Amino acid sequence: MAPANYQMSKDGIEMQFASNHIGHFLLTNLLVPEIKKGNGVVANVASGGYQIADPDFEDVNFNDGKAYSPWVAYGRSEGANILFTVALAKPFIGFGCAAFSVNPGYVEGTPLQKNSSITPDDMLAGFKIATERDVAANEITPRSVEQGAATIILSVLDENLREYSRAYLDYCQLGEAKEYVMKVETAEALWMLSESLVGEKF
Repeated sequence: MAPANYQMSKDGIEMQFASNHIGHFLLTNLLVPEIKKGNGVVANVASGGYQIADPDFEDVNFNDGKAYSPWVAYGRSEGANILFTVALAKPFIGFGCAAFSVNPGYVEGTPLQKNSSITPDDMLAGFKIATERDVAANEITPRSVEQGAATIILSVLDENLREYSRAYLDYCQLGEAKEYVMKVETAEALWMLSESLVGEKF
């Protein structure tokens, strides 16, 4: 989450995009046959932080790091999780499966913060961007670990939600993600880019 210095994965992909989206994209697609057999549910953990950046998949490596912005990269990677869910829900139609993007919210004191290099000043910089982009105040209000986990757990256990496959869930209910991360055309463009980056067609 928002490392100050630009990093790339071993595959040459900006680290946040690689870690937060591409790895999930590949693993999930490799498991899709088994998910379909078991009428499974995929819960893509996203973040309200997607709102701090617009999707832009023309240059996921930020001009080889020259144009790198830690929070913009983070926001784009989290938005990718939501867009991935939109596209993933389509092949699940008719199989009793579902895909959801889930927002656990800002949960303080987890290993994500403890094991990161993010300083209090870095967090303030992220909150500043969020404020400038009119991100709702409840997106940056801390939640407990239990509150953060509740929506994820609900997404996979509540069979009544399955008819809403592709939805964005927040606070244990159907949420309202911004239109730009719910567009089918953008989701399909991201899917094709992701396929090219992993070197496989799904």
